[in-house]
Formats: sequence, C-alpha cells, structure tokens
Amino acid sequence: MKQILLARFGLFALLILGLVSCDEEKEDQEEVDFKEIRNELKATEVEVATAMRKDFELLVNTTGKIEAEREVIIPFSASGMIEQMPIRNGQIVQKGQMLAQLETERDLLGLERAITALERAIFSYQQDSIGVNVADWNETIADNKRKNAGIPEIELNIKEANMTIRDKTITAPMAGVVANLEIREGGMASSGKEFCRIYDPNSLVLRAKILESDIALVRPGQKADILPSSRNAGMYQGTVQEINPFVDENGLVTVRIKIDNPTGLLLGMNANAIIRIPQTENVIVPKQAVTPRSGGRPVVFTVVNGRSKWNYVEIGLDNGREIEILDGVKEGDVVILTNNLQLGHDAAVSVVQPIRAGSIENQD
Repeated sequence: MKQILLARFGLFALLILGLVSCDEEKEDQEEVDFKEIRNELKATEVEVATAMRKDFELLVNTTGKIEAEREVIIPFSASGMIEQMPIRNGQIVQKGQMLAQLETERDLLGLERAITALERAIFSYQQDSIGVNVADWNETIADNKRKNAGIPEIELNIKEANMTIRDKTITAPMAGVVANLEIREGGMASSGKEFCRIYDPNSLVLRAKILESDIALVRPGQKADILPSSRNAGMYQGTVQEINPFVDENGLVTVRIKIDNPTGLLLGMNANAIIRIPQTENVIVPKQAVTPRSGGRPVVFTVVNGRSKWNYVEIGLDNGREIEILDGVKEGDVVILTNNLQLGHDAAVSVVQPIRAGSIENQD
C-alpha cells in the first residue's frame, strides 16, 4: 500500500512540475510575442518643436477700435449752397487745398453795396470837414464827423462781408485723408455742422480696454501684436503709448497702442491686441506639448532615437501659447506636439514635421 501511495505522489509531482514548466514556457512565449508585436507596430506620426531657453512673455489680450492720432474735424463756418466740392472720401489732400466753395453771389453783391456806401460816406465826411478852421481841427472833431457820416459802421459791414465770403471757401488745415464726407456738391451747408474729417493715415492707434486686474502688468513701451477683425487684414505690430489712469464702471482701463506701420487700416476698424509682457528667462515649450497624465500631473513627451520618452514636468507660467518648464525638460530637447494623448513611454514615433530650431512661436 505504501508503495502505491509513493507512486501516486511521484506521478502527481511530475504532473505539477509539468504544468509549471508549461506556464513558464507560455509566459516566455507571450513576452516574446509582445516585444515582437510592439516592434512591428507602425510608428505614430508626430509634429515636434525644440525646447528653448528664452525670456518668457505673458500675453494680455484686449480689443478696441482703430483711431487717428492726428485728426481734424472740419465744420461749416457759413451756410449756403455748395457750389464746388472737388474732393471725395478717401482722397489725399494737401494743407491749404480747397475742399469746398459755397455760393457767394449775394455776399459779393452785399460787399459791393457796402463799398459804394463807404464811398458816399467818405464824400459826406469830406464835405462836412470843409468849413472847419484848420487851427481848430483835432482828432475828436475828425472822429465825430466820421461817425456822423456813418463811416465806422460801414467799415464794419465791409469787414463782416469779407469774413463771410472767406468762410465760404473751405480749405484743408492739414495734409491727410478725407473721411466722413456725407454731403455732395449742390447740397445745402449749415453753419456749425460737420463737413468732413481729415486724418493722418500714417499715425493710427488702437484704443482698447484692459481689465483692471491686468493693468498693473502693462507699461508704455511694451510691444503688441494687432489683429484687425477684417478678413485677410494680416497682423500689425504696435507699442503701448498711453495708459489712462482711470477705471471705468465696468472695471476696464483704456490704453492707446501706436501702430508701427498702419498701411491698409481704416478708422473705426475693430481689432484684437496681444500685449507682450516680458518675464524671467526659462525653458519654454509650446502649450500643446504638455499633457495631463496620472492624476493630473503634467507630462511632456520627448523624442530620443525615434521613440517617445515620458517626462514628468514642473510647469510655471502659461500665456496661452507657451508654457514655462521649471523642471523635467531641458533646453534643446525635442518635444512632441501632436498625437501625444495616446502615446506611451518608449513608443515608436515618426516626425512628420522638421524641428523648428531657433523659434517655437509658430507652434500655435
């Protein structure tokens, strides 16, 4: 009986050893298969950029309207029909150029009558002075006789008529571009009503509003990117010129940004501005290089020998385009920008875009 039990125990032991041996061989086979499969997987296509050490820039966003720094509003100084108007909106005019001529026929007739009346008054004055003894003549007598003849009043009428005629010729007070011209030749002008505007097209500014929470960061002289809302208008460069030290009822502060080269911009255009505020120098990567992984910890994948490398990073400031990397990635590392959400460590990657060495500002 004892021999039978020993035989059965030996058979059971051999069976257990065989099963363990099979499991080990199976595990080894599975491990080999996994490595082969991973090597045979198609490389993930990625776009990349180079981590750079440079001054980080906070970006303050704002919106506003294009205005002229040098602009003149020209009103009508007299009333009447517009007889000539050789200008149009958008036309460039020179200082002193005639902009409009109002009808002056009646004014000229009134001036002619006043001159005739003055001639009669002078004749009357001369006749009244003949009987006065030369020895008794003085300035007081002369003034009284001029007044009696009506000369001072007629002279005022002539001066007023000349001023009215002069006011009916409108000339440009400065060189620039004509805008807001709404009346046409043959129309009726009203004294005091706006005729048109003339502005300097080379001196435009963006008048914008900034949150009071951001205004402490903004200083005159800081650079700004200006993007007009008009389609295909492109991007312009500007400089913060003036900050109004007043917070309005909406918690906004007005700033004026001088536009460096405003060719093609129009008055009243809406535009966005991004004011660049320099900070300390650090390692910078495009914002899309940072992905949250493992409980929200930020991760940046780098490319090393054609494979992705997982890097936990400590991040600093974020300006919406770029992020400061305080630790985890160093200057010169090639960081992955696309398809990094599904990447794992040591995955094969294929760079489909050349590394943009020297700049990461275009990685938007």
